[in-house]
Amino acid sequence: MADIKIISQQLLDSVSAAAQSSSRKRKKFNFYQHDNDICHRLLNTLEPDSYIPPHCHRDESKGESIVILRGKVGVLIFADAGALNQRIVMQPESEILGGGYSAWRGSQSDCIDNELGIF
Repeated sequence: MADIKIISQQLLDSVSAAAQSSSRKRKKFNFYQHDNDICHRLLNTLEPDSYIPPHCHRDESKGESIVILRGKVGVLIFADAGALNQRIVMQPESEILGGGYSAWRGSQSDCIDNELGIF
């Protein structure tokens, strides 16, 4: 049986500090064990000037849910052909669901999201 994991302020501070010292200015903290696990739950920390390039989860039976825990994150949503459809700023307690193309950028220091992906 898996241990219970607590998303505490201490854990958030630790992952944020790791992102700040990273050359890419971002850091993941995985709650899942293996890349082939069906469910990927993780914390994703973005600092300003970090960028997650456009990516897509195409299979409609699979997707992701992302909830912002700290800070503000800029999200670009693209059409399949690559045109920019929408720009949004997500902040704590906002959530995005879906499987289309999106790109992410930290809008301020200490941005953390909680991601759940079903693969």
